Amino acid sequence: ERWAHVECSHETGGFPHQADINRLKPGIPTAGYSYTGCPVAYEPLRHHRYAQCLDEIGEQGLIDFYVAQCESRNMQLHKLSEAQGRMAKIILVIDMHDVSLWQITSRRWMRFDETHYRAINRTLAEILARVYVINCPKSVVSFYRRIEWWVPAATRRKVRLLGPGYRAELLQVMDAK
Repeated sequence: ERWAHVECSHETGGFPHQADINRLKPGIPTAGYSYTGCPVAYEPLRHHRYAQCLDEIGEQGLIDFYVAQCESRNMQLHKLSEAQGRMAKIILVIDMHDVSLWQITSRRWMRFDETHYRAINRTLAEILARVYVINCPKSVVSFYRRIEWWVPAATRRKVRLLGPGYRAELLQVMDAK
């Protein structure tokens, strides 16, 4: 419970290696709140430098950061749930704008993720309201629409792949700010 009292923010908190994470794998853990009071997190993947994270921070440093941030996030959601009288969940916006394929297919990062983050991420499925993957190439969105009948219903409800014209759908759940 070391990090449960700390706000889940990219600016405050003092999580282990936070300054380096902000520089090498930036995102906004709480960019704002949806109309229903869910925290909205933003991940601009084009700015993520996975190999450099592993080089400069190391596996244990990344694990220390992630565990601290998850503990903070879970307490934030717990407090929001109590205040709202219902289960508050996170909305994650993943921005694919100008992402290179090499950025998201780093074998070294995928091994690290499989070995360390995957177990943590499996527990996060319960606190996830929805994932919006924005600025997806049209070919990816089109392919997904052809195969989405095959994707489990629970996943289809949670994951939205959107092209560059994503604003209208996002503005249904959160304001532009």
